[in-house]
Amino acid sequence: MEAIKKATDDDFDKSPSTSVSEENFKKVFDAIMTLPEGFTPLKKVDKLLRDKVKLFNEENKVDWATAELMAFGTVMLDGTDVRMSGQDVGRGTFSSRHCVLRDEINDTPYNRLASIPGAEGKIRMFNSLLSENAVLGFEYGYALASPNALVLWEAQFGDFVNGAQTIIDQFITGAEQKWNRMNGLVMLLPHGYEGQGPEHSSARMERFLIACAELNIVVTNITTAANYFHALRRQLAWPFRKPLINFAPKANLRHPGTYSLKEEFTTGGFKEVIDDTYVKAGDVKKCYSVAVKFIMIY
Repeated sequence: MEAIKKATDDDFDKSPSTSVSEENFKKVFDAIMTLPEGFTPLKKVDKLLRDKVKLFNEENKVDWATAELMAFGTVMLDGTDVRMSGQDVGRGTFSSRHCVLRDEINDTPYNRLASIPGAEGKIRMFNSLLSENAVLGFEYGYALASPNALVLWEAQFGDFVNGAQTIIDQFITGAEQKWNRMNGLVMLLPHGYEGQGPEHSSARMERFLIACAELNIVVTNITTAANYFHALRRQLAWPFRKPLINFAPKANLRHPGTYSLKEEFTTGGFKEVIDDTYVKAGDVKKCYSVAVKFIMIY
């Protein structure tokens, strides 16, 4: 890897290409959808996997959770380690990720990313204790010491970052300005008013948007599987490191509108803005525009 440089405004005009070859796409997809001989997954999980394969075979589309595992797997094919922690991240808080499966008969674990042919990168996934301050602080330190690894922390609910506010304020958003230390940690914050009450709804976007000044962090609210895939790969494709905080409505995990075509993974890169194709410019009566130079919202 080339030497890491300090980011400038120009670096955010356009994202680098983070597409993968069709060969690598197929290699990872086949690996994560194939279970070892003699392994018996839970019946519900087995149906979920078969539905994902059916979606791809019949519609050439990939859902949110599969796109995430595809990002991890292709990063590993590039020779890079992936590390993730958080409460129940192996399964996914909302029964979505299913990276680590359990045998229905003997409870033996199986990581779907552990058997990708030719992958030199390692996958490390840890279901961590419910202590956000300690766990996020550890992952921040790990990412600091391992700038060439993809390091992620997922809050069980986005609101739970409250328990790690000191780490966010003192280190994640301020370390580069204070100590000239870059960090590529990814924070995944489930966010959205979807009927689960005040404690399980808002991840407090406003706090993070305020902290974006001086190119401190990157904040995203991603809506398609492919864009999520490219955002994760972009963390390592950039010639610098920035913390990434993604706010994701829980509905995105299963909403058909978030599915992406295979071609969106094998071409291009992250799309900073996805236009609303349902709105015609001539139908817009009023338009309010606010430009804030240093806030990066995609």
